[in-house]
Amino acid sequence: MKRISYLSEQFITTDAVADAIVDYAMTLAIVGAADIIEFPAIDSSGVQREVRMVIGPASQIASVGVDETFPDAPTDEAANEIRHRNQRRLPPSEPITNAGMPVGHPESTDLDDPTAPTRR
Repeated sequence: MKRISYLSEQFITTDAVADAIVDYAMTLAIVGAADIIEFPAIDSSGVQREVRMVIGPASQIASVGVDETFPDAPTDEAANEIRHRNQRRLPPSEPITNAGMPVGHPESTDLDDPTAPTRR
């Protein structure tokens, strides 16, 4: 279980949901976007609630492990949905050479890149 601190609120949810939220917030910061997410959590009063919040480039989210239990709730579904959104937003990756250029780039100096010019 983890406690998520967001603005002046704190929620307790599963490790999977908390980790997915932090990862997604980081991705949204990279791509300069925002999104609304929903997930089950326990509020500061100990009441189970469905949390809905906006996360984006300016989000300041902290996640800390706690020794508490979480009643049965559809947290796997929420974690999977947040992870799916994260994967859709991630920018495509390209192999990078030792010169910081994509493989096949005319200025690539990667010795494993057959298209790279030879530099001496």
